[in-house]
Amino acid sequence: MAAATNGNLHHDSDTELGARSRKRPTTSVQSFATTANRPEWLGNPEWSADLEYVWRVRVAGDVAKLEARARRRRRQADQAETPRERVRLLRSGQWAHYRARSLALARADLVAVCGERWRTVGCRCGHREFRVDCKQTQLCGRCRSRHWQRWSRRITKAMDQALRAARAEWHRAPGRRGMVPGVYLITLTMPHGGDIEGDRKRMGEAVRRLFKVATHRQWWSTYALTYEVTPGDDKLGHVHAHLAAISSWIPYDELHAAWRAAMPGALVLDVSPPRRGSDQASMAAGYLAKYVTKGIEVADFTGRKAGELLCAFRGRRKVTTSRHFWLPPVHTCECCGELFRSVGAPASLQKVAPAAVLRSMAERARVWWDRGKPQVDLRFDGG
Repeated sequence: MAAATNGNLHHDSDTELGARSRKRPTTSVQSFATTANRPEWLGNPEWSADLEYVWRVRVAGDVAKLEARARRRRRQADQAETPRERVRLLRSGQWAHYRARSLALARADLVAVCGERWRTVGCRCGHREFRVDCKQTQLCGRCRSRHWQRWSRRITKAMDQALRAARAEWHRAPGRRGMVPGVYLITLTMPHGGDIEGDRKRMGEAVRRLFKVATHRQWWSTYALTYEVTPGDDKLGHVHAHLAAISSWIPYDELHAAWRAAMPGALVLDVSPPRRGSDQASMAAGYLAKYVTKGIEVADFTGRKAGELLCAFRGRRKVTTSRHFWLPPVHTCECCGELFRSVGAPASLQKVAPAAVLRSMAERARVWWDRGKPQVDLRFDGG
């Protein structure tokens, strides 16, 4: 570790860290040089320490499973009978290793390198470079703005096509029921228990039960739904669901009764009927995109609740839709119409933020370092 203390990392530093995983190093990993500064949006160090601590505890089990999978794939690759099978196993193990490293990275380190890497794509017009986002829309202001525009355009196109198809089918029907189809905006609430991750799971189960009733009674067939977490008066985090559904008529009383049956204790359900003479698809897209990319405000959430919010939505769909809602993605050049092809991969995190990767490596190898003192004593039942 002498070379690492001086800031020079050997190619076998991973082996050295693994060999000394159960010993306290003579120097702090945080003392190594870094090429990225920590963002100031995280507020005070105690708030950031709470967020990172909750994240580490909640993802520790998944990181351990991924690392075990990577080791298992490497052992299987050594015993592979054909070169093709060996390559497949090595790639599977490499994916698991990189995925574990990504989960072990501090969220602040990911936001700090947002936009510092570039991806090169080519078409008939030539080569173009695009910035690589960190995709932490709940924490990164830059990604929040860019992703809002992206989600708004995507939902507008899909909702507009679905609305036109529903109206055309309604006009062709011999026995028309209800009004001309429009977009209803519905807000679903639930009683909150203070556990954001548990409430998010309960809300998802209740929404599925409600959709079964709606499908059986033919209230709507096309919809898009997203989730939101507000701090609430008690600052414990309140989970809501926002739904945009295309329908000719939704019976309010029956919808209220169905939601109370799916979610016992729910008292509030807000339904906004379609606005005539307005661009309903664009309005619904703005309504949903606002909640899809809603960020975490330091003044509204404690560090612990912010970490729980990130873990509650990790690996889950941002927008849940009906079948065949999305249009096929288009990755073509507006000038020549040719599909974009990847020309150059972005620089690795090892080059852009070596200290962040080293901290992730130490986290997976269970090497101790000073992470900062959290605001409160957090306790969890297992990983």
